[in-house]
Amino acid sequence: MAYLISAQFHFELHRLALVPSRRAAHLLTPRQLECLTWVARGKTSAEIGEILGCSRYTVDYHIEEAMEALNIRSRTAAAVHATVQGIIKP
Repeated sequence: MAYLISAQFHFELHRLALVPSRRAAHLLTPRQLECLTWVARGKTSAEIGEILGCSRYTVDYHIEEAMEALNIRSRTAAAVHATVQGIIKP
């Protein structure tokens, strides 16, 4: 019986991990989402700034705010997390 409960627990845990985090999406502004999308596509802050018509410092600010909202310490990890959670589509 304990085996069945354990198996069900792991199945549900895996299933829930694949569900997009709507809460996380609401924590990010549209500009943060846009910047993370470009990060996921491999663009630098300078390139993203050119695309969006702002400075690389502004891009860095939006990415850092997104990282803080997601509680993640690197821009690449934030982009990966947002992609896996279905928050952005690169």
